[in-house]
Amino acid sequence: MKIVKILAAIILVVLIVVGIGVYFVFKNLNDIVKYAVEEGGTEATRTEVLLSSADIDIRAGRGELGGLSIANPQGFSSEKLFSFNKIVVDIEPTSITKDVIVIDEVTIDGVNVRAEHKNLTETNIEAMLKNLTQGAGGSSSESSGSSGEPGKEVLLAVKKLVFSNSKLSLSSDQLGSFDLTVPSFEVNNLGSASNGLTPKQLAEAALKPLLKKAQDQVEKTIKDKAEDELKSKIEDKLKEKVDQEDLDKLKGLKSLFDKG
Repeated sequence: MKIVKILAAIILVVLIVVGIGVYFVFKNLNDIVKYAVEEGGTEATRTEVLLSSADIDIRAGRGELGGLSIANPQGFSSEKLFSFNKIVVDIEPTSITKDVIVIDEVTIDGVNVRAEHKNLTETNIEAMLKNLTQGAGGSSSESSGSSGEPGKEVLLAVKKLVFSNSKLSLSSDQLGSFDLTVPSFEVNNLGSASNGLTPKQLAEAALKPLLKKAQDQVEKTIKDKAEDELKSKIEDKLKEKVDQEDLDKLKGLKSLFDKG
């Protein structure tokens, strides 16, 4: 009987401890998400990542992030490379207290990408891709949470990531400025319930497809505009040459009449 009472007491203590842990996670979830996005994003991109707000409703299995921005890599302007109007997150509520938090869908609507092209070939998008590649790899399994206390790092899995209504502006030192679009697209299975990604790894996996889509548009535009400009300059040169030849002929004719 004594053993049963002791076991019951131990189970009660465990439940209380777990309950406190769950309460802490739920109470501080918005701060945890904001911290994870900013910390993981900054580590992955090697630039400043800021998130204005996080509003997570676990009961509804839904969250919304607002005011996310990613700064330009070094060597480019002080303008933001990315700004995101709204990010809607559908979460599996039962996964919030497990090792890996599973997100059914993330919809990123209204991405604004500001591409910069300088030194004939280099773009800020290429520089960011290099940052992500150089920053790729494992991450420490221990980190500080938003409370400042050391603990196990948050692991995440995203079943579906959707980018929609993205806008792309290109500013080129040589070719001028252009407004472009990035077609809507989706990426599936970033991590899994059994193999979650750290915030840094998830930032890399989510940003690379968007960067590559934007870079494709930038490269095509630069190539087309450069070809048009080159063609125009060649035509101008040909016109100049023809005009000079005509002028020389006229001068020749004039000299003949002058002799007469």
